[in-house]
Amino acid sequence: MSAILRFPWLLFGAGVERLRGLPVARRLGPSIRWLPRILLLASVVVVARWAVEVSPERISLPDLVAGKLAPSQSWIIVTGDLSDEPGSTDLVHMYRLTDPAAPNANLFVESPVVHSLGRTTISGHTSGGHFGVPAGFAWSAQLDADAALAEELPPPWPAAVLGGLALLIFLGRRSRYPMFSVEPPI
Repeated sequence: MSAILRFPWLLFGAGVERLRGLPVARRLGPSIRWLPRILLLASVVVVARWAVEVSPERISLPDLVAGKLAPSQSWIIVTGDLSDEPGSTDLVHMYRLTDPAAPNANLFVESPVVHSLGRTTISGHTSGGHFGVPAGFAWSAQLDADAALAEELPPPWPAAVLGGLALLIFLGRRSRYPMFSVEPPI
């Protein structure tokens, strides 16, 4: 079993040794020890920038009724059955969003654009409804819908790539090739 675990490390060491033989590696050798630190710092900066960016939270209507929305979060993306609500004007269209999984819940939607009725997904800022109610009780909240459906932020993949590259360089600097084993060959 130890040979199976050692084989990837052996391949990695052989690859690093090939890179060390390149002419550019000899010139960059003394400064390469700072590269993983710079890449990790860049990764932290990218993650911090991603973390402070405002993003809507995707949540279901039953989760809203249960009070699972954080008090600091008001921008949401919710899916449900949309129906007309009286009181629409040319500037503001009124709807009611319901979900069969939350029978006594109504999310009243005010939208500047016309939405298709039926099963749909809407994003917007909610006012009220942060506190859950016990099962069977009525729940309602107001949603000021966005003109266009907002998108959630994707994961910070560039930060993961920078961090992974820093880890590979860090491990490559500590690898030695050829590797010797205390086990006799088979």
